[in-house]
Formats: sequence, structure tokens, C-alpha cells
Amino acid sequence: MKKYLIFLVICVACARGFGQEFIFPIIFQDAVGNTDTLYFGYDENATDSVDSAFDENNIINTPYDPVFDVRISNEFDYRSHLSEPTMGSFHLKRQIVPINCPGYSTPIAIDIKCQNWPVTATWDSTIWKPDCRAGSLITGMPSGYWWDVSVPGGLYYYVLAAIDSISFTANYIGDWGIGSSAYIADNNDTISVYWVVFSDPSLRGRVGVKDISKSPRLKVYPNPGFGQFEFVTKAMVEEIRIYNVQGKEVKSEKIGNIIDISNQPAGIYIYVVELQNQKVLTGKFMNF
Repeated sequence: MKKYLIFLVICVACARGFGQEFIFPIIFQDAVGNTDTLYFGYDENATDSVDSAFDENNIINTPYDPVFDVRISNEFDYRSHLSEPTMGSFHLKRQIVPINCPGYSTPIAIDIKCQNWPVTATWDSTIWKPDCRAGSLITGMPSGYWWDVSVPGGLYYYVLAAIDSISFTANYIGDWGIGSSAYIADNNDTISVYWVVFSDPSLRGRVGVKDISKSPRLKVYPNPGFGQFEFVTKAMVEEIRIYNVQGKEVKSEKIGNIIDISNQPAGIYIYVVELQNQKVLTGKFMNF
């Protein structure tokens, strides 16, 4: 298991257009310090499959690390969108795809097996300024759901040029998210799925969100806190559910917007707040 942080090494050859090769890494680190790195990029000669010419190596037959493993794959499309779901055809640590400008690329799926959530993703935000990739983003929502307002892991839409790191949790809570943002692998592991999309700035308008670097507003008081927490939002709260980082529900409340988990151990917890307007907000907080 990797216990060190791999420093960013950026290879950028595309300063003006989308014809030349562009490659960048994202470093992923779990809550106890394990790290893994994926490499993403585009080139006019690339495909959406496995390209040996771009040093892409298919490791689909290599078992997931039982503690922490991050991969690029096409398994989600196969398992979620077919009438008879099957495994995908590749697992990669590096993928170069074709790109159009203006426009956006096919989303690149990130599969994460993790025992110790949350995960923090880190990248170099300075390389995203050119117009043809200034709208590129990382998200926990598949492209068919870009107009939605909630996602189990709390990873909404974050523009890669606007920030250089983000923390998020598993993209499923109980059964919520299975099939829409996570899948069950053949060994019964539950794999969370996230996406990177190369795009010009017009993608912000397509997803219909004014500021896609911010999630819907909900505040938790206090955070960190000691046992009792209040969830403050403008809409009426219908239900609050609290989960530990392993995805187990530890408390729920359907009356009011205050919940008490003083009987739970200290640590990070995940909230799912259902509102009267049928929106669902998620996030995390610290209990001492």
C-alpha cells in the first residue's frame, strides 16, 4: 500500500488548441494517508478505448487493492446502462481521449474502492486557463444527471481551473446511488464512480448551474461539534439521516432540524437531508 504522496508532474504541450497532447495527474488520498494517482489527457489521435500508443495499460484482471484503489474504467456504463449489465472492457491508470473545441469530451469515469473515506483529490489548477479547457470539471454526477441537485458523495460540479483540491465521500449511501453513481463489482465490492470532463466554458451553461463550484447551501452548527447538531437551510427539512464513513446509518430524524449522535464515537459523519421541495443535500461534519 502506498504511504507517500506523489508530487504533481505536469506535461503540457497544448497552450493554444486541442490538437496537441495534453496530460495531467490527479492525486487521490484517503483519510489515513494512502495515495493513488491517475493520469488524464487528450490528443487528436486518441480514442475513448485503450491506446497502447499512449502507454495505456489495461489492468482489468488485476484485483482491486482491498484498502484503497483508484482506476479509470468503462465498467459503470456497462453495468448501469445495459438491459443485462456486464463488466466493462478496461481498467486504466492513464487515459488519453479525443477532444473537440468548442464543446466537451466524453466524461472519463473514475472508479474508487476505499475503506477509509473521505478521499481528497488534488491537481494543478493553473494549467486550465486556456479557453478550450477552462470549463473542465470534476463531478460525482454522470452526464445524464447534470441538471440534478444532489449526489451521495457531495461531489457536485467543481471547475478544475477554480480550485486545486476537493474532499468527498462514497458516492452511495445504503442503496442510494447504486446504479446511478456506483456499482457492485463481481466480488461484491461497492465501487463509487466520479467523472472528469474536458470542456470549454460553455459547459457551465449546459449543466444549468450558475456557479458550479459551489453545492446547494446548507449549514451545520456547530461543525465540529459535540453530539448535537443543527441543520440550517431555507427550505423545510423533511428528514435527516446520518451515516458513518463506512456507509452505515447511525441515526435518523423526521421531526425538526436538530439531531443528536452523542452516543456515537468521535469522527467524520455524512448527512443526507431531504427537503420539502424534494431536493436532497449531502455533506460531512465532525463529531468530537
